[in-house]
Amino acid sequence: AGPQFLVLRPGVLRIFPTEKGKRSRQAEHSVQLLRAEAVALDPQCLQLQTRVPCEGKYFFHGSEEEIKEWTDALAQNIAETKTRFERYLKVITEGSTVY
Repeated sequence: AGPQFLVLRPGVLRIFPTEKGKRSRQAEHSVQLLRAEAVALDPQCLQLQTRVPCEGKYFFHGSEEEIKEWTDALAQNIAETKTRFERYLKVITEGSTVY
């Protein structure tokens, strides 16, 4: 694949293709981060493995600093997403006063 523009939002990584330095308006992929794992395979390669809604592996290459920043950002986002999801499940299982 060619160059890509990545946008990290709570619970999702959106991947946009780029052409001649311009980002496409439509995302090529939206990767759900609920059950995902980000691992730096080496100083210049990051692997993102997903399990929801289907299993997939994404590989990103960059400088050592970029890979470290993305690994940390993805790990934090994944942890926050799991915590938020667990809170939602707790409300569903315990019920709420809203009716």
